[in-house]
Amino acid sequence: MKFRVSLLAVFFFFTAHLFGQDPYIDSLKLALKTAKHDTTRCYILTYLSEGASDKEWPIFNEQLKNLSEKNIATAQTKDLKETYLYYYATSLNNIAYLAEQQGDYKKALEYNLKSLKINEEIDSKSGTASSLNNIGAIYDNQGDISKALEYYQKSLEILKNLDNKKSLAYAFNNLGTVYDNLGDIPKALDYYLKSLKISEKINDAFGIEGSLNNIADVYRRNGEIEKALEFHFKSLKLSEKNDDKKAIGFSLTNIGVIYDSQNKFDLALSYFEKSLKIKEARHDKEGIAISYNNIGNIYRSKHELAKALEYMNKSLALHEETQNKAGIVDALNNIGILHLNLGQPDEGLTYAKRALQMANELAFPGSIKNAADILSRIYTSQRKFKEAYEMYDLQIKTDESLHNAKSKKAAIQSQFKYQYEKQAAKDSVAHAKETEIKNIAIQKQELELENKHKTQYALYGGLVLVLVFAGFMFNRFKITQKQKLVIELKEKETQNQKLIIEEKQKEILDSINYAKRIQLAQMPSEKYVSRNLTRLKKN
Repeated sequence: MKFRVSLLAVFFFFTAHLFGQDPYIDSLKLALKTAKHDTTRCYILTYLSEGASDKEWPIFNEQLKNLSEKNIATAQTKDLKETYLYYYATSLNNIAYLAEQQGDYKKALEYNLKSLKINEEIDSKSGTASSLNNIGAIYDNQGDISKALEYYQKSLEILKNLDNKKSLAYAFNNLGTVYDNLGDIPKALDYYLKSLKISEKINDAFGIEGSLNNIADVYRRNGEIEKALEFHFKSLKLSEKNDDKKAIGFSLTNIGVIYDSQNKFDLALSYFEKSLKIKEARHDKEGIAISYNNIGNIYRSKHELAKALEYMNKSLALHEETQNKAGIVDALNNIGILHLNLGQPDEGLTYAKRALQMANELAFPGSIKNAADILSRIYTSQRKFKEAYEMYDLQIKTDESLHNAKSKKAAIQSQFKYQYEKQAAKDSVAHAKETEIKNIAIQKQELELENKHKTQYALYGGLVLVLVFAGFMFNRFKITQKQKLVIELKEKETQNQKLIIEEKQKEILDSINYAKRIQLAQMPSEKYVSRNLTRLKKN
């Protein structure tokens, strides 16, 4: 969803949600009737051109154009003339927007270039940035990506130096759509999130709706369906609250696309038809063409091929009328595959070849992949296997560039970054405090981590020493145990030998005592000898 940037955005004195509310518009209408000076009338008409209903605002803008143009020629001072030139440029910008909505890109570009020239002449930075952005959006719709980027970037550089948050958010979003189409998902999501962050901060409902839808679409293409539905329903709820018909139609379409991808065809068809009714009421040719394409895809899924082809041809005709090259490529691809399904490969080949040629000119990887896939299948059905293989190879290479793991990882990282920043940056003081706390926390964590590492290293070193010491002690223990065992064995052997010696000594002593007892038993006692010697002496 691309955004038009209004010249009015530079001096927004009222919050965005006031626009479109009847009491506010009624008070402006009343003020217009009672205004006494043309400068005041131009000022009020500028706001009415921005905030009135789709039916009324072009009328107010025409009044603004006529009134400012009349006063340019009669202005008495340079400042007054420049004031009326500014209002005149605003009216031209609004005419360009209306022409773009009606699919007349040639007229839209013409009036935006006129507006740009006037803004540069009066040195209006905000007006110049707005015109540059809107010219970029036209080239974007026409598929001229290099020119779209050129004008978007010029606009962004000016807006960065202005206190114009709303326009800056729109510029970020528009750059996101370009990189999204080029398949650079990380860069696209980064710009979408920047846009959403600013829109939420200034409470710009329209900006929030667009960013939510674009972010949801990124999630859808990355296979995160539930997350995509969550963002689309948030956008739809906000659009309904603000009675923003264009945004409602956009959200309904995107929800239908998701249900289609889940094979919930009847549910998807109901959302597409609701969206179509809103777009038809607004005479939005580009939106109607997209709805025709989506409804055609549903009928193809339901195998009602003739009805599907009818809607696809209506879509192609409208895209060609509005010169929407990206839409033309999608329609050509879809018509090509339908002819193949109907058993008409030759007719399908014509459409698919046109699709691939335009997709290469636009440098849209997704469209190139789809065209290559269809051509590969058509060539296979025609038994042209060499051509079929070439297209299959192109399809694989393009698919790899679209869905690499690095892109998905970077997209998720961008989401986490946004979630953190959204919480931390509620206001500048809190943000600074949060940043300081965050830095202190990081330093503390780093210090704790360093200390932890040191502690771990010390523990590991100590553990190694303990293990070495334990090994040494275990070895000593084994040696000691072995020595103890040897000593015990020796002591046991010594004790055994001692016992043996004692046994031997006892045996010897016993033998000696025994011999002594025998000797004593055989020898006469002293008394006996003495008594006999005495008796002999007497005789």
